[in-house]
Amino acid sequence: MTRNLETTVMDRNMKLIKYNKVQRVKALVLFLVIMNIFAFISFAVSHLLEYQIVSSHVMDDPIIDMDLYCSDPVNVTAPASRVMIVMFDSRSPCQRPIEYHQLSAKINAHYARRHGYGFLYFSTPCPESTNNITDVESKTCTPCSHPLHGPRASPWCKLPAINYTMHAYKTVEYIVYVDSDSVFHSQSIPVDWVYDPFLNQFDKPVLTLFNNHPWTKYTSRGNEMGCSGIMFWRNNERARILLQEWWDFDVMFLWNKHHPYEQQALHELIEIRKYDMDPSLIQVLDISAFPSTEDTKSPQFMLHMNPPQWKRVLGLDFGNLLGYRSRLWRMWRLWLHILTSQDMIQMHNTFKCN
Repeated sequence: MTRNLETTVMDRNMKLIKYNKVQRVKALVLFLVIMNIFAFISFAVSHLLEYQIVSSHVMDDPIIDMDLYCSDPVNVTAPASRVMIVMFDSRSPCQRPIEYHQLSAKINAHYARRHGYGFLYFSTPCPESTNNITDVESKTCTPCSHPLHGPRASPWCKLPAINYTMHAYKTVEYIVYVDSDSVFHSQSIPVDWVYDPFLNQFDKPVLTLFNNHPWTKYTSRGNEMGCSGIMFWRNNERARILLQEWWDFDVMFLWNKHHPYEQQALHELIEIRKYDMDPSLIQVLDISAFPSTEDTKSPQFMLHMNPPQWKRVLGLDFGNLLGYRSRLWRMWRLWLHILTSQDMIQMHNTFKCN
């Protein structure tokens, strides 16, 4: 009798344990379902509202306490300058030890000087970081902010920098924005090459981009999306309106501080507004923004450096560590390959650091 009672109690306890486990699993599944429903509703509402563009917050004076380096030495105020090369980074060009963003700035400034172009390097310190910040910190810190959408990570700040250039240098015809991991590799090729009719299907669109191969994305209409790391802008009213729309685009909280940052906003803006159907506004060239960056001797117009694709596929980027090291190493190789000793001295004098 006692043994039967003990067996009954044990069976009851086992059933209770199993019941509790099942209940926990059900609760977890219910939680995940609710979270997915919430995410779907947020996504649907955002798209139904078409990410309402806020037009009342114009970037009249978008950049506060932004340091402007290298204006006089590269002759940005020359009346004959039709093209302005623009760079932005939250790291100073005078940072020590030398990082890849400083080498790319000097290579691009040399290109601008060679062709008689203007060159502007914008640098806004990160409020959360010290002077010598890491490569990862330079991407994730928030040196600029939108009045409605809040603080935004460093890659977003290229838009106010371009906007400043458009308004401050209205006589400039073209503005070329270049990320800190991008350089003009074939330095003899002028910017006008991008508008060659064999490359560009439309005569000088407002915004010209390279494609994002091998990380290719398409609109729902089958047109390829571009890479915002290298951009060729016409300096006119349509360009200012497009730039303002892009800056005001509400990506909720996710892409303000996370990759792919402002590029995701551009892609969504193009998708919603169907800008890919207007080649006079935005044109994506059949040229990759990420050519073979291992080969520094091939006649490529520009190089946008990223970790080799095989490292990303195998998950070997290790929090961008390999990406940073490979960028620094390859930028040094380009520095030695492109610039002569006289050029190096000239560029050292251009970037006057204390």
